[in-house]
Amino acid sequence: MMLATKRSDLIKLMRGNYIDIDNIDKTKMYEIALNFVATLDKDKTGTIEFEEFYEAIADSEDVFLTDYEIKQMFNEIDVSGDGIITLNEISKVLYLVFAE
Repeated sequence: MMLATKRSDLIKLMRGNYIDIDNIDKTKMYEIALNFVATLDKDKTGTIEFEEFYEAIADSEDVFLTDYEIKQMFNEIDVSGDGIITLNEISKVLYLVFAE
């Protein structure tokens, strides 16, 4: 599971991209994941490639991670290891992050 620091950075990244995560409940996880993918998915493929993920974190004023930490976070979310984050993968991670 994602380390606590990465969890807080993911939350900051979402808030920094104006994704509403306040008063979250399990029924809203898919909607939040959909908004997250839509916000970071610059090429409109419906998935998040590493470059898009990296750019979002690099452009964030609230998240400060090394290149290694960004890659590590991406790999933890990309459970399939295919180099892209799918809606399903981010949905599962958000559920775990907010269920804690």
